[in-house]
Amino acid sequence: MTETTIQHLFIIDKINEQKTINKAKVFLKEYERWHLQKDRLEKWRHLSKSPFELTTTISSEQIAKVNLECDLRLHTLDTMRETDDNLKFLADVLELRYIKSIK
Repeated sequence: MTETTIQHLFIIDKINEQKTINKAKVFLKEYERWHLQKDRLEKWRHLSKSPFELTTTISSEQIAKVNLECDLRLHTLDTMRETDDNLKFLADVLELRYIKSIK
């Protein structure tokens, strides 16, 4: 192995823990906004099936983006649960705090 390859193996030492925690909080806090958008789009989609004319159309790209953002956050927590017991516990706490909004 070269010196550069060995350095890349230990890059985890260079991760700024506080910035990582802050970004994770922001990422998980955004779930509520995405989830509200998802609910709103589903209601609009349901209304668009009514006999009344709606002037707003919802693209499949919008729906896919909102679903992806919600699912990404949920999948991140699911992946944490599969790692070890400590991360499983942390994922459960984060889910209660940020996904289910229990404070």
